[in-house]
Amino acid sequence: MNEIQEGLNQREKDDGAFFCSYLSFMEGYRYVQRVIERSGQSAYLLLCTMTDGKGVPLEKGERLGKVAEELEQAIRNSLRRGDMFTRYSDNQFLMLLLGIRQEDCVIVVERINGYFEKASRKNYLKYSTAPISEIMEVDDCVHFHNMDSMWGE
Repeated sequence: MNEIQEGLNQREKDDGAFFCSYLSFMEGYRYVQRVIERSGQSAYLLLCTMTDGKGVPLEKGERLGKVAEELEQAIRNSLRRGDMFTRYSDNQFLMLLLGIRQEDCVIVVERINGYFEKASRKNYLKYSTAPISEIMEVDDCVHFHNMDSMWGE
């Protein structure tokens, strides 16, 4: 058993939240669904979209690439080590937040914005949330709630 555990353990300690591919994120999400179904623990999905000043999602290009790198680092530094996140699309990151309430999502958003503001002053982020418990009740069809939180200059 010790040998197995050594093989499973992470060699280097990464700081911040767990970043993974979308495929790994889906598997982690499905596992969390099963756990909270039994434990009653709460969990939320948080979707962050990079937009221009008018709320239109940023298109592919050099600017989007730079903003995405800055946002990835801001998310990594803002979430807890036990939370996970992925790049959902070119202009979106998706986060899985465990043991959190709806009102705590606002605190997470404020932390991300704080880190992001230091690196990227004139970029905008739009957030949406969805509790996993509600997602489970509607046959896994995700419906995000807009937080009416546009952040910018």
